[in-house]
Amino acid sequence: MVTLKFNVDRKGRIESIEYPEAQAIIDEARANGDEMTDIPVGPIMRVGESNKFVEHAHYDDGTPVDIPYEYIGYGKLLGLQYADFGELKNDLTHVSENWGVQITPFAGGYIGKRVYTVDNAGVPHYDRMRDLADAADDDKITFNGIARGNVTYFWFDGPVLLDDNHYDTPIAEDGLTDNNATLVFDSTGTQTLTADFSDKWYKVQAIKDATGKNTFKIVGGTGGDDTRFHLLPDENGIVAANMTEGATPGMVDGNSAHNMVYQAGYYGPDGNTGNATEATALMHYQYTPNVNYRDANGQKVEYGNVNVTIGFGGKVAQPTTPQP
Repeated sequence: MVTLKFNVDRKGRIESIEYPEAQAIIDEARANGDEMTDIPVGPIMRVGESNKFVEHAHYDDGTPVDIPYEYIGYGKLLGLQYADFGELKNDLTHVSENWGVQITPFAGGYIGKRVYTVDNAGVPHYDRMRDLADAADDDKITFNGIARGNVTYFWFDGPVLLDDNHYDTPIAEDGLTDNNATLVFDSTGTQTLTADFSDKWYKVQAIKDATGKNTFKIVGGTGGDDTRFHLLPDENGIVAANMTEGATPGMVDGNSAHNMVYQAGYYGPDGNTGNATEATALMHYQYTPNVNYRDANGQKVEYGNVNVTIGFGGKVAQPTTPQP
């Protein structure tokens, strides 16, 4: 996941959007010989009074190109005042017909309204949230809200990743939605996001314990009809860090490459000295099986991975009393 910076006016209206780490990411990619990047360097500017934005970019040869974006925020649906979550969509069909519309989920809020602190290394600390959870009758704070999921299967049909042979297929064009999702912060410091997408995929949980360890868990559903979007949990429902595909034709026995990033934020009118009334969360998980590019007969086999991004926004179910 990358950081999005929203520049707003005094009325809270977003005027532009920036990717602070963009240039560093692009420089690293090019140092590794990868010219395929879709991260904007300059600010994305709002177009009039709409929710449309545009990036004034250019190709490597200097030819200018305008890339359109659409900002979709769900915070207003919940009446959030200090935070928002949603999606930033950019249309890259003019670059390659296989790229289509790409979606960047986001979640966050006003820095001055955070009910937690962030150190110089960018690591969040939730001491205030633990105090509030300790004060609650059931030793936890629950936020009720909406979760939006974006699950895609990215594949290509040969050993070389080229523009003309890779595709990014979503499990559902309109994404996944749970209007009764929850985010729970308990007195141990464990944060659990639960989202039920079992009508099209799975019911899942993203869990961060007090040490910062992330766990992605399937707690319901069958994964849907398309097996490309299926994950391989262990007997406890956990999609483990080291999975084995087995002796399936075209597959390699051994560990799968995958990663997970999960971050939650808590906000309130008095910042880190008051109650947490709103929360957002953003989780990204990628599962990539090890694959032989050709079967025993020398034929190409399809290679792909599943990318999961879940955004959440919600309001506190029952406010707690601040403790000194």
